[in-house]
Amino acid sequence: METIPGVHREPADDPWVRVATVGGDVMARSWAELLENNGIQTVVKPGGPGFSFGAPPPFGFPCYLYVRTTALERATAILEGYAAPGSLDLDQAGTG
Repeated sequence: METIPGVHREPADDPWVRVATVGGDVMARSWAELLENNGIQTVVKPGGPGFSFGAPPPFGFPCYLYVRTTALERATAILEGYAAPGSLDLDQAGTG
């Protein structure tokens, strides 16, 4: 695996935890890109009808943003720094 100087990558055995619930695929992917640009691995999981068919979720259905456990605190701090108050449902406990 190629490493990028100055970019921290979490170990593969570090479990994924949900950091936020986001109101739509486009916004979830935007937050994921922000975190990835800060060296945090992410996974976006769509919710709502159609999610199991590999299609983006319909507009208005939630998406779930996951990070590695070791990056949860850092990811939360980054998202809190950019999100408008009330615009992002942060899962503070990392549950899900």
